[in-house]
Amino acid sequence: MPIFPDSLKPLQPGDVVGVAAPASCFDAELFEKGLEALRNCGFEVRVPKSTYLRQGYLAGSDQERARAFMDLWEAPEVKAVLCARGGYGVLRILPLLDFDRLARTPKVFAGYSDITGLMQALMDRCGLPVFHGPVITGLGRNPAHAQSLARRLSGEWPSEWGLEDPYIITPGSAAGLLAGGNLATLCHLAGTPFQPDFTGKIVFLEDVGEAPYRIDRMLTHLRLCGVLDRMSGVLLGAFHSCGEDGEVRRVLADRLGDLGVPVLGGFPAGHGPENKTFPMGTPVKLDADQASLTFMNP
Repeated sequence: MPIFPDSLKPLQPGDVVGVAAPASCFDAELFEKGLEALRNCGFEVRVPKSTYLRQGYLAGSDQERARAFMDLWEAPEVKAVLCARGGYGVLRILPLLDFDRLARTPKVFAGYSDITGLMQALMDRCGLPVFHGPVITGLGRNPAHAQSLARRLSGEWPSEWGLEDPYIITPGSAAGLLAGGNLATLCHLAGTPFQPDFTGKIVFLEDVGEAPYRIDRMLTHLRLCGVLDRMSGVLLGAFHSCGEDGEVRRVLADRLGDLGVPVLGGFPAGHGPENKTFPMGTPVKLDADQASLTFMNP
């Protein structure tokens, strides 16, 4: 199904995929395994030397990471940019990136977790679609995810995704551009120049290792900032290692169930065992009653 706009083409075998490290440094063994899994999908993989830089818990200084990302993005032979790891650090480089230049040279881009900050900025400031999917070290942990990632970035999509283990917080259906990502990262964007604009959008949320009271606090913060005021619906992914499922769902229902929009949980993406690749910044229909997400033509 066509989800790529004219300016963004699906990947083909032999295309050059660049790897950036805009956030934390990474485990070298997992990284190399992930690169091999990506090469086995038929892509040529480019890893700039700057990707291996380290400064404490970051993959180089803010200036080095921002410059490396811009250089990789603007390289004409690079058709897609993936990320070495999430962790932390994207928020520090957002003010250093030239989003006007990024918008002029659209690329296929994928990531999740801390990379949410960059993904949301590319959607809001550049009008570009992005892909929520594994990072390279994640492919090292589960090489099978590489084939799924490659198929999605090459344009193979089911028009409708039904959830196998859904839970409904608020029934109903809604349509809009799909946005969002990691809850903690979105919370830290609130109150900054990069605060996400969720007006009329279906908002995807996921997280890992956050106790129920912290999930409550983050959602309450987003509510107080007005970030959740004008969205059209909510799609919940994995809340992995966040405590007992029933307690987490009670918190999600308490903080999201009175917003007057459909809220559907159980989408297999995020930090859990399954991390399906899917597009964001593209139009979808969320049907909580049917426990389905339909991708529509852009």
